[in-house]
Amino acid sequence: MNVKTLKLDSYEIIIGAGILGRLKTFCAGKNYSSTFILTDKTLYKLYAGALKKVLPSARFIVIPSGEKHKNLKTLENIWKTLFKYGADRKSVLINFGGGVIGDMGGFAAGVYMRGMDFIQVPTTLLAQVDASVGGKTAVDLNGAKNIIGAFIRPSMVLIDVTTLNTLPRRQLRAGWAEILKHGLIKDKKYFERAESMSLTDLIYKSCQIKANFVKIDEREKGPRKTLNLGHTVGHAVETLSFKTKNPLLHGEAVALGIIVESRLSVLNETLTEKEFQEIRAVFAKRGFALKCKNIKKKDILKLILKDKKNYGKKIKWTLLNSIGSAIYDAECAPQNISAAVDEIL
Repeated sequence: MNVKTLKLDSYEIIIGAGILGRLKTFCAGKNYSSTFILTDKTLYKLYAGALKKVLPSARFIVIPSGEKHKNLKTLENIWKTLFKYGADRKSVLINFGGGVIGDMGGFAAGVYMRGMDFIQVPTTLLAQVDASVGGKTAVDLNGAKNIIGAFIRPSMVLIDVTTLNTLPRRQLRAGWAEILKHGLIKDKKYFERAESMSLTDLIYKSCQIKANFVKIDEREKGPRKTLNLGHTVGHAVETLSFKTKNPLLHGEAVALGIIVESRLSVLNETLTEKEFQEIRAVFAKRGFALKCKNIKKKDILKLILKDKKNYGKKIKWTLLNSIGSAIYDAECAPQNISAAVDEIL
């Protein structure tokens, strides 16, 4: 069995096929007082039986599926359930699901009784290569992404690639936005050759790139900001899409954000037009839509001003120097920002 392990300061990321059974061994070794599994209704139907075999005494907390439920109301319900069934500081919460489950469950556990252990078990490609690594936890507020949250380390990240077998094609494609982003900001060869890699190696490489940024800058004061490529515009587009008939997945919105911020890099004279066209062609080949529908330019420009990475009224961008190299905290002229947004309209 091809199993790979990445070690961060206080936890491990274990990647491979068919390794959900390690949950039992890990939990037994920690001697937890009780075990809770947070998941959504869709995943509960698919995996409840398998999880009960591994952890028969665990109690499930099942929430509705989707980003629209990543809010304070759902968070309160998680806390109430933990309290109702006697969770204490020696309990553990296993977050079994995509980025919504991981982000929200991590925050719920990290502040419940001032902190209980949690294990991330990401089941989407997007969460496996990005959201589960680095200790970011959060919920949305008033439609804005990840406004309430904290950096809280998990006890373990367990990535079983077989969970991707039940993932819809659209969700798989969405994960590729973060994979390609990792190549764009750090490794040109990875960007160009990712498609030929095995699934385990692909996830390992992306986790390795992100983990290296986390090791040197866990609290995102400096180099970790490089990972935000595509997210300033991506978060705005994603939020606005929730008001349309066709809401975007996070990865789809990030792909659009990367296109805009790559164009902005050209306008800021850090990236060549040739490289931009190469980036655009790769995203098109992966099946991403490169235009967004029913979203107005003025609304995008208004929402990026509220991005949590900004300082005061200054928008701080991650831009590309070239494919495989990026800069952070860049400032751009308003006319260039406006022109770059036109790329996806």
